[in-house]
Amino acid sequence: MTADTMLLIDRSAVKVKERPTYELEIVRNAKLDGWDVYVRKSLQTEVKTPDKKGIIWVASVASAIAAINTDGPVTKIAGTVDTTDGAIKTKAVTAAQS
Repeated sequence: MTADTMLLIDRSAVKVKERPTYELEIVRNAKLDGWDVYVRKSLQTEVKTPDKKGIIWVASVASAIAAINTDGPVTKIAGTVDTTDGAIKTKAVTAAQS
């Protein structure tokens, strides 16, 4: 994610699964003559195939806003599914762009 991207998620489309274990890492910190302790909790998200429509990736927020403001109302939303991560990437299409 960058400053110009946005991910919109319908909360009913994503299920967060909490794994029951914690991970503990202890690292020697010679500069401070002590130890650093890191504790991690693992979570996983589950999205079923029909629910992928509830996840929308906007690659450029500035371009999407500019298209809406300068070319008139959006007439359709064109989208593709990225096969690597399953995200739906969308683009707002106006009458001037059709």
